[in-house]
Amino acid sequence: MENQDSIKYTPAIKQYLAVKAQYKDCILLFRMGDFYEMFFDDAIVASKILDIALTTKDGTTPMAGFPYHTAESYIARLVKEGLKIAICEQLEQASQAKGLIKRDVVRVITPGLITEIGNISPEENNFIAVIKGYSILWADITTGEIKAKISKDDFETLETIYKISPKEILSDQKQFPEYKFSQVEFPDVSKAQEKLYDYYREDNSKLEKIKNIPDDIKILLCTLIEYIQQNIKDIEIKLDPPDITTEEEVLAIDTRTARNIELFETYSGKKGSLLWAIDQTKTPMG
Repeated sequence: MENQDSIKYTPAIKQYLAVKAQYKDCILLFRMGDFYEMFFDDAIVASKILDIALTTKDGTTPMAGFPYHTAESYIARLVKEGLKIAICEQLEQASQAKGLIKRDVVRVITPGLITEIGNISPEENNFIAVIKGYSILWADITTGEIKAKISKDDFETLETIYKISPKEILSDQKQFPEYKFSQVEFPDVSKAQEKLYDYYREDNSKLEKIKNIPDDIKILLCTLIEYIQQNIKDIEIKLDPPDITTEEEVLAIDTRTARNIELFETYSGKKGSLLWAIDQTKTPMG
């Protein structure tokens, strides 16, 4: 791509570049009237994935887009490829704008922050997990399910991750390359407590539950809440305090055993597994 500093762009493209500079790791969907437009490298990448036309604006700037009312299906395909999507909306009507229409990002969609049920397989959860040491917290923001666990060692942590199969992992360092990773900074305990006490201040029962959970889980929960609030600004997502699980509460089956008895999938895929067989029955428990 040409040096952007040496090219004279239209005011709209300059506005796009200013927003894009804040979301360099995302595909930026830039609302222009009834379309979401993408420019430069974003347009090139997305046009290949979505099989849509790649054109140019003013004969120089790569450009691709789709109508806003079809966005859900296109976004789902981009997220399925592991991409982060920043949605930049028009914040005022064109008729009311004095000069350039105000625009800003109202939501960042990541593999773990999908809110539209239609973009998620009904056969599995869409968990986002936060991991710090042997502590792990996971949530599905479409169902409200949220749990946490403190493992004894690396093996138990890996077993938990395999069982929940998160679509995205938040941590301060990349440890599990097979999963989509987003780097975060963990707050200290005092900051986490302050955030959580404010978050749950209107519900005494939830506030009491928060006071009794381990400090490491408070840190993970605070991290997840802040990550959601930073990326989803157009709707409010409210999380309940997590249920903390222990190995003593369940009959644990390790990863190797689960694979050998084909609980969730066979060596050729899901078809033929116990879960697949139950899905074919007329009642929930087969």
